[in-house]
Amino acid sequence: EDSGSELQKELHRYMEKLRSAEAHGEQLEAELSKAWGDHENAKRMYEDTNLNLLACQGKLGVAEEQLRARGAALIAEERRAAELKAELASTEMTRDRFRTEVQVVAEEKHQLADRNETYQQLLNNERREVDVQRTRAQALSDEYQNMRQQLTDYKLWASSQPGVASVTSSMARLPAPSSHGGSP
Repeated sequence: EDSGSELQKELHRYMEKLRSAEAHGEQLEAELSKAWGDHENAKRMYEDTNLNLLACQGKLGVAEEQLRARGAALIAEERRAAELKAELASTEMTRDRFRTEVQVVAEEKHQLADRNETYQQLLNNERREVDVQRTRAQALSDEYQNMRQQLTDYKLWASSQPGVASVTSSMARLPAPSSHGGSP
């Protein structure tokens, strides 16, 4: 009975660990989902920046054509081209920064996916262990119930045997085992 009670406690501990692992798995799934959303946002911003870069390159080409065509406004057009080059450089820097962020988010997503897979494996191991412990607890409970039934049968038989009556009465005075440690 004591081992049955210990198994109940051990089963309870395994169930607590299982619930904790399941909660951790859900948290990891939420983090993975958020990381994927961040990845998609960064990707969209990178694509928008790339379109702006292409637009700025087009503007720069137009400005350089105007510079060659308008000799009288050479100084003003050179200033405009310099401004557009600065804008292009700034846009390229922004694009490169977003490209790096996209790569970082993608790496984090893979790391979270790997961690989630590891925790899923641990969770499955815990579930299998809980099933084993539950089966052991049930087997011990069945064995205990069987032994009690055999003792009851023996007492009934002994009560009808004159020579065993004194032993039976002595056994009847023994404390009865607790009945609340049965099957889980």
